[in-house]
Amino acid sequence: MRIVIVDSEETSREVIKQAINTVVETHKIKSGCKIVGEAADGRKGCEIIVKERPDLIIMDLELPGKNGLSKFTAECL
Repeated sequence: MRIVIVDSEETSREVIKQAINTVVETHKIKSGCKIVGEAADGRKGCEIIVKERPDLIIMDLELPGKNGLSKFTAECL
């Protein structure tokens, strides 16, 4: 599973990455769970999503650059 994290707070992105890694290690997931990108704002997040085409996007809904889920999905997905 390819994952992209988009959150304006660096601390939040770190906590999410740690949580994902803990789940993968604890449950011995071998299906290739990989964080393929992260961004601090909506514009960069959109660029990464278009380029990487992840299976899962973990995103803060109040982002600098592209705010609002409907606008973000309309322009990036």
